[in-house]
Amino acid sequence: MTRSKRRALIGSALVVPLVMAACSSSGSVRTPHGTVSGGLSVNGSPGLSLPAAILSNLPSNLPTNVHTLTTGQATVNLQGGSQANLSMNLGPVAVFAPGTGFAITWMDNKADAFAITARGAVAAGSIPTSSTLIVTLAAASAGTAFASTGGQCSVTLNEATASRVSGSFTCSGVKGSGGQTISANGTFSATS
Repeated sequence: MTRSKRRALIGSALVVPLVMAACSSSGSVRTPHGTVSGGLSVNGSPGLSLPAAILSNLPSNLPTNVHTLTTGQATVNLQGGSQANLSMNLGPVAVFAPGTGFAITWMDNKADAFAITARGAVAAGSIPTSSTLIVTLAAASAGTAFASTGGQCSVTLNEATASRVSGSFTCSGVKGSGGQTISANGTFSATS
């Protein structure tokens, strides 16, 4: 992956900070699964880390009405230039802030990670990805990563409340980190 593509991928994932969890002065974030430090490693969960494409510089000023989601699953099916069927559990960052948005990650033990982040008020329905709704996937087992901010993916939210976020997504024509064209689809859920 070229340096400019890597920067673009990581840069698009920087929207994640909108609704994470409160940061301490040391730059760490407390989550139900441990403490995320330096944006990458998770204390309390040996061997668990989020790829840089999913999680980066976390904010220090967040809304006080953040709700933590504690359980959930996601399935991701990749076709095209990279192929894989992934099943992931809720990751270390999973929060919902009514009227502000949400940031939710799912991970597996093979270094695969998936995230959906939304800025602003969200409601049930089908929404194309944009600068305010981002789908990010780092599929180490398939050797690719992508972030969709330009309508290549559509997210259908069945529920989008402080206690449950669930739905499905489809992506087509997404350029993976290796330049391959990828299609993807899957389901996701996270509950408190």
